[in-house]
Amino acid sequence: MIEELGPDLGMDLNLKKNELVKFVLQDDPFPAEFERFYFNFNLLGSPIGEEKFCTEYITKHVRKRVGHVLESLLQVKDTQVYHFLTRLCASFCKVVHLLRSVPPSYSSEALLYFDAEFKLAFTRGTGVIFTDDAWAQAVLPIGMGGAGVRQVTLHAAGAYVASVARCASSDGWDPSLAVGWTEALADVCGRSGRSPESVMDGMASISQRELSQAVDKTHFDALIKRSPVTDRARLRSVSARGASAWLGVIPSSTLGLAFNPREFTVLLRFWLGLPIYEAEHACPGCGQAMGRYGGHALSCKHMGTMTTRHNAIREVFMHYCKLANIKAVREAPGLLPDSAARPADILLPNQLIIPGLSSDLPTCLDFAVTNTQQPKNLKRAGEVSATAADDYATSVKIPTYRNECKANGLDFVPMVVEVFGAWGSAAKPVIDFISKAVANNKNKDQDQVDSFLRQAVSVTLQRYNVAALLRRSDPECLVLDGPVPDFSDNY
Repeated sequence: MIEELGPDLGMDLNLKKNELVKFVLQDDPFPAEFERFYFNFNLLGSPIGEEKFCTEYITKHVRKRVGHVLESLLQVKDTQVYHFLTRLCASFCKVVHLLRSVPPSYSSEALLYFDAEFKLAFTRGTGVIFTDDAWAQAVLPIGMGGAGVRQVTLHAAGAYVASVARCASSDGWDPSLAVGWTEALADVCGRSGRSPESVMDGMASISQRELSQAVDKTHFDALIKRSPVTDRARLRSVSARGASAWLGVIPSSTLGLAFNPREFTVLLRFWLGLPIYEAEHACPGCGQAMGRYGGHALSCKHMGTMTTRHNAIREVFMHYCKLANIKAVREAPGLLPDSAARPADILLPNQLIIPGLSSDLPTCLDFAVTNTQQPKNLKRAGEVSATAADDYATSVKIPTYRNECKANGLDFVPMVVEVFGAWGSAAKPVIDFISKAVANNKNKDQDQVDSFLRQAVSVTLQRYNVAALLRRSDPECLVLDGPVPDFSDNY
């Protein structure tokens, strides 16, 4: 074929771009132009060979290439964008290919150096000074209430064990023959609570994700155990389903998902249980003493911050009802005769069968935001997620409205969410129902729609939380009705 096209279109092999790896010192028949290595070499960016060679290779990679990326990202001045790029481009992902192919014992010093440098860079990039426990939370995945900036020393052994186990199972050899297997297996078992026998029994299907999740779970449980009761309640709430979705969104102003740098930094402190204010001071709204951690700001009924937050969350659900083609009514009047009460922030029409509800009556959705760290149920909130939300629903909302609604042919659902984002149990079937209705109406995947809805609610809740926090230190900071996070183009 080449001859038919003519000699000028022929292809030659560039011998200088070929590499020859030799495991014995003897002459070979390959062309002299081949670059030759004896035993120690790198393949697809990962070193293979003696311990000294591998250690030096990884140390150089971490100190030069990874260090350059971390330093470059500090040029990003938008804190939310910095977090997004750092999490996806300069965290665990920068070295995971090395962790899978090199024994942890070969890279331990380099990985410790990486973790220390990463923490320093992240502190500079976010403006947050981390305590040990705040950093322990930050390195958890977003779904567990962390900031998603993984600590490589926690997961190095799991990556190596999973890689070796799958290779050994596929090719039929004993994984204990791999260099550093015994030490790595002991490390990952110690961090995950799994037994060596369970890892060996599941060799054919074991995954790095599975081992990392087990390590994260053990890490989270240890953090919970050593934390004071107020922090245990916070940690249970931030790790609830969808609560931390605001941390994982694309920082897009067009989609209504962006925070300004000041807001994002304050939210990180709030999320990680760090002080918001430099000193205690009087609330400019009600005059009560303000603690440094912002709890009062999120419950204070003055300055309009609670009302705007409530209304904004309602509008997210109205938006999604519209996407689902549900004829929902906002603040429906006259539902209870001889009463000015409005039990329905949103009234869903009848003939909507919502799993978990007992009838097909028109349904009143009554929204509320409650403080996770209320003293009366603090101990229980540190043990079970959404305790504060469920307590507010059963002690306040249901006694106020449910019986009267039922007497007038209405169903009533308290849609209570905690300030950290955990939804009460009564709200969960409604959220699932609306997500499914949107997915069916738009012919989209329900899990994707559910993710979008939870992101929209999470971003909206935290946007108005941070507005309340900032107004208590800067009364001129306006609380404005922002756009509903909008994923319509995806539908």
